Amino acid sequence: MSMKYILKESISGFRRARLSSFVSVSTIMLSLVLFGTFLLLAINAQRLVTELRSRLELDVFLDKTISPEEVKAIQDHFLKIAGVSKVTFISRDQAADLFQKEFGENVFEILDSNPFPPSFKINVFPEFGSLDSLDKIIPQLKKVESVTDIEYNRQYITAIDKNAKILWLISTGVGFIVGLASIFLVSNTIRLTIYAKRFLIQTMKLVGATTSFIRSPFLIEGFLQGVMGGVLADLALLGIFYLIDANVFPISKYIVINPGFYLTLIGIGSFLGFVGSVISVRKFISMRISE
Repeated sequence: MSMKYILKESISGFRRARLSSFVSVSTIMLSLVLFGTFLLLAINAQRLVTELRSRLELDVFLDKTISPEEVKAIQDHFLKIAGVSKVTFISRDQAADLFQKEFGENVFEILDSNPFPPSFKINVFPEFGSLDSLDKIIPQLKKVESVTDIEYNRQYITAIDKNAKILWLISTGVGFIVGLASIFLVSNTIRLTIYAKRFLIQTMKLVGATTSFIRSPFLIEGFLQGVMGGVLADLALLGIFYLIDANVFPISKYIVINPGFYLTLIGIGSFLGFVGSVISVRKFISMRISE
């Protein structure tokens, strides 16, 4: 089988059936614009969840009599705990300064002495910012003898966990439906394209062409249609994004588009075109000549 002939036939298929090829490419483009919009929202929603988890802080309060040597040893110990990304020591004087900055009151004008204990402010990696992970980290922190108390916003984390789970379920469900609908829509559109060439397929079968020889140009043509649909979808999303950002709402402040996203859409487009061709061409190759 000549690869040069197959490529030539695949490309000439666009010229012989311009209208049906245009419809196929347009269908892939519209499917990818819909899927890409959903994917973009899902990715950025997940990015927001990761950002919120990264802001989580644990306040670990220490005994007031702790020595500088013990502080250094405890800090090193905390950094070795799985999930801990940063450990910042807050001295009693620093705690008093923070109180004044936050509330505008000098603690020494209210009380005769500094009531604040020394403490550590602990940050965790985003993937450890869930209740399940914290329930494993906190007991390890409490094992240290000089630790007197640990405080963190449990309601904040509970809300993140709940919303992240809902987001995952919605993303998975909608993504599956949109993906399935895209494959169905594209395969049926490509089927119409191949239907227009059914007599050519039957003629090739009459002269003894093998199934793979008949099918290959259609598969490559479907792949190329998918690539073109992906490129056009990228351009459409870029245009929509720019118009909204410039004229409606500064969307670029909240939605980040990674360059890899555009390549992903082209890859999905080529997959849709190829799979659509595989599904569609099978029917017409298996048809009897009399049909």
